[in-house]
Amino acid sequence: MTRSAPIDGYGIEELTWEVQAFPDGPFLNISGSIEKVHAELLKINPNLDEDFAPLANETSISPAQDPALQKRDGVTAIAQKTPRTAGNMPIMEISRRPSMV
Repeated sequence: MTRSAPIDGYGIEELTWEVQAFPDGPFLNISGSIEKVHAELLKINPNLDEDFAPLANETSISPAQDPALQKRDGVTAIAQKTPRTAGNMPIMEISRRPSMV
């Protein structure tokens, strides 16, 4: 199914994901949406979700464990357009400044 871009002048690119079907298995390159990749991985390994569940629990961290995940107070992000582009997409510059609250 070919989809058209929702905004004129932009395109939709099919991504290629480097994934594993088994926790200790080789890396595979599968193209498409993440839903399509997940479906393909389930065809290869019907126990995919169960096989990777312990790994997800091991790598999950809470905001208490990592200060970078904690709520930030007093910071305002400002986005501004720049003349630079990545492909045909303009790059947005993000800068932070203390909020005046």
